[in-house]
Amino acid sequence: MSNETESLRELGKFGRAQGLRGEVRFWAHNPNSPLLKKGQQARIGLSKTSTVLVTINRLRRDGKGLVLGLEGCTDRTAAEALTGQYWYFSRSEFKPLGHNEVYVADLIGLNAIQTDGTRLGLVTDVVEVGPNLILMIKMGHREIMVPYVDDFVGDVDLEQGELKIRVVDGLLDTGRA
Repeated sequence: MSNETESLRELGKFGRAQGLRGEVRFWAHNPNSPLLKKGQQARIGLSKTSTVLVTINRLRRDGKGLVLGLEGCTDRTAAEALTGQYWYFSRSEFKPLGHNEVYVADLIGLNAIQTDGTRLGLVTDVVEVGPNLILMIKMGHREIMVPYVDDFVGDVDLEQGELKIRVVDGLLDTGRA
């Protein structure tokens, strides 16, 4: 995998086509991202290793979230082909953050480690629920949900590719099998 491919971060996933003009629903990990704007270029594909570069030419918000229009995507058939694909953006182009700040996109793919060093699993998604973020952590054949709050999440070490989880009674008993 090239360094450029390794530095790509997933910013969200495309949903169903919307209308007849080639617009598509977009489920952003951060719906308030400054990257979500007309004229922004995006790498879109089913994986980091197979992307195409496109430009956002329409963006609107509705009651369900975001709807994007992309250059060259002019009808419903073209929009339907985007369903299930991801938007990737080069990490090197992110704006620098302050101390103890982290981008949501950086959390996906981190190893979740208990405070005693035992591996829990892999962060597969981050979901916004009201004012809070929920980490989706795949543990073997099931997935647990951990609120991204200080009570549960300790150190986030992007260089080591891990974050510490404080396990409390009942936390590992939840989730989907």
